[in-house]
Amino acid sequence: MQRPSKVQAALPPSIALLVVAIAVASCNVAFSPVLEWSWTSSANAPSALNVMTVPSVIDLTGDGFPEVVFPSTASTGGGLVEVGVLRAIDGRDGTELFTVTDPNLAVSSTSSIATGDIDGDGRPEILACDTSGRRLIAFEHDGTFKWRSPDLEAINWGAPAIADLDGDGTPEIVIGRQVLDDSGAILWTGTGGVGGDSVGPLSHVADVDDDGSPDVVAGNTLYAATGAIKWRNPNVPDGRTAVANFDADGRAEVVLVQNGLVYLLDDDGSPIWGPVAIPGGGIGGPPTVADYDGDGAPEIGVAGAVRYAVFETNGTLKWQAVTQDGSSNRTGSSVFDFEGDGAAEVVYHDELRLFIFRGTDGAVLFETPSSSCTWYEYPLVADVDGDDRAEIVTVANNSCSFGTQRGVFVYGDSLDQWVPTRRLWNQHTYHITNIAADGTIPAVEQNNWDVPTFNNFRLNEYGVFEGPRCDLDVDRDVDSDDVEAIFAARGTAAVPGDARDFDGDGLITVNDGRACALQCTRPGCAP
Repeated sequence: MQRPSKVQAALPPSIALLVVAIAVASCNVAFSPVLEWSWTSSANAPSALNVMTVPSVIDLTGDGFPEVVFPSTASTGGGLVEVGVLRAIDGRDGTELFTVTDPNLAVSSTSSIATGDIDGDGRPEILACDTSGRRLIAFEHDGTFKWRSPDLEAINWGAPAIADLDGDGTPEIVIGRQVLDDSGAILWTGTGGVGGDSVGPLSHVADVDDDGSPDVVAGNTLYAATGAIKWRNPNVPDGRTAVANFDADGRAEVVLVQNGLVYLLDDDGSPIWGPVAIPGGGIGGPPTVADYDGDGAPEIGVAGAVRYAVFETNGTLKWQAVTQDGSSNRTGSSVFDFEGDGAAEVVYHDELRLFIFRGTDGAVLFETPSSSCTWYEYPLVADVDGDDRAEIVTVANNSCSFGTQRGVFVYGDSLDQWVPTRRLWNQHTYHITNIAADGTIPAVEQNNWDVPTFNNFRLNEYGVFEGPRCDLDVDRDVDSDDVEAIFAARGTAAVPGDARDFDGDGLITVNDGRACALQCTRPGCAP
């Protein structure tokens, strides 16, 4: 593990916070990610260092700080199933929490995990695919075995999603066109699309038609919560999807990607536009939906074999950037407004590099070597270390000889000016409203597209401060250091998610300092 020193490391906490606030408010500092830490070795299963799936970021221990959970493997192949181990590491520095080394509990390292509280015990469980490529295996928050499902339809690179389909407070598990209960028993198997192709399904849950009941979105098919087909469009292929509201009608549309083509389907399955070709070809990865350019309308990002492309709401090509993904050409991406300026940046990883593209035009803001044979993976954005600033979590492997990097890598901003976000990213089809901040699954999920500033898919929330108000140095205490820094900053503008702005009026004032003095958790706090 390695953790470079940050610019503020040598400063007193109160002064460091002021430096950060000034940097964010001025927005005059160059976009400059820095490696905060990396996990590249282990005393447990020491050869299993290749990581090729989307990790999960979630608090397993209940201490307020998230862990990074993922499978890893010693294999350097590019197969449908690669035998690996399940690991959890501390999101603050990569210290290992546990590795499941029992060979009877081995997992497939090509299938992304999902995490969430499926049994109501107050702690998240971990769902992975076992080495058969056809069964899910569940673990408790500490890595102990919970259950194994019966044989399912092929999972391979696919990934589970967690949602409460019947609103009874106990979540179900969706994998392809199959639904399991919280004990791993099969509840139903659909007869239409699966949400993918031969390499594996990526289905998910949303109330697409806004009838008050959740639906399972599986490629060209929409299933009711009971498994009945609501619609299936036989004129488009099965494929990878995302949902958002593209026409302001209160209902979602379905973005579908397959065979190098992009489609937009209405909430009844009828075509709105498409097929539109991905520039340069390739199969096409799972789509991302976000307001890339700050115009208030959602755009669609899709990766192909040699280009990452962004399409406007009406399907016209907005921009394309050169990439290299000849191995799978099915990788995904995530999007985040790091600078809080209303326009998002794109975080993407191909066979050779980690990229950050400017959302408005695709200009490369950052790139660094990072190798992968590529599967369905993508980098994610979360507050992985609990410092109330966003970080990028990406993975690497030396499979197929594209490079030498292996492991998990966390990037932050060199001046800590990136806006706050959630300490959470629990599954491949993450879309914010699918999971609560405490890791529980909502009995009735709010439509993402109905939340002001959302209407997105595979994007994390902006400006979310999840630590205690007034805790400026993020040490889980409100003390004299915090209060003194607030009084020192009075008269300055607050930044998004600012812990100093107690009353949320956008300005740091003496009233905020007085209010925070009353929140002190240590004696002798008042200045």
